[in-house]
Amino acid sequence: MLDDMAPQVAQLIAERRDAVARTAARELQQASPQDLPALVHRLAGKLGAFGYHAAGEAARQLMLDLRNGPEAVTLPSRTAEIVSLLDPGQGGQS
Repeated sequence: MLDDMAPQVAQLIAERRDAVARTAARELQQASPQDLPALVHRLAGKLGAFGYHAAGEAARQLMLDLRNGPEAVTLPSRTAEIVSLLDPGQGGQS
């Protein structure tokens, strides 16, 4: 049954991939320091599932670093790094 679903899943991912990246980038740019831990937790898995593996890993690492509190990391540069990994024109994955 799972093999029968594989083409539909691949098609869904291909159709939604760019929108997922745009939404994630916008959310990262607009997130408050208080909202960021929950956001990067959600994005860490989602981005990888949509083929943005480096961005998902960067979100996962930020999520782990945020356990020490938002003041423990440089949030603007870390979120900008993830956003850049979502942009194929800026070195992100295509």
